[in-house]
Amino acid sequence: FNTGHDIRLDLSNPAAAITYHGPSGYSAYFARNTSGGYKDAPALNATLSPDGSGYKLTFHKSGEVLGFGSNSHLQYIKDKNGNQITLAYNSSLDVVSITDTQGRVFSLYVNIKTSPLDKGPEQAVHLLERTVEHAEERLFFPPGSTD
Repeated sequence: FNTGHDIRLDLSNPAAAITYHGPSGYSAYFARNTSGGYKDAPALNATLSPDGSGYKLTFHKSGEVLGFGSNSHLQYIKDKNGNQITLAYNSSLDVVSITDTQGRVFSLYVNIKTSPLDKGPEQAVHLLERTVEHAEERLFFPPGSTD
């Protein structure tokens, strides 16, 4: 699945409309309707509705649900059988952990580095840590790095 800053909602004016920004730059516009909900976006075949302090986007054909928090970012993905993957973010809205359907937590650490090509800051996922019960397995990126 895709996640992070590519899948989010534009909540700048939810009283009028909300724009869903999906994978690969896809966007869909949900205009507010007279009953306080949102009209389905053309061609997306999904319904956007308030869900607690956030919103949920329910796809009609697959039954998949994308849950968005009040920060406008993807909080969970749920399939038609209720299996859910949950994402957590830091204050910079970088994904810091993903919890799978079995409760296993994948922690992501972001390391800010300077690219030798453009000398600008480059965010890269540096370490993926997978914790399963009491066993811990670490994968390092880029391959060959040790920290």
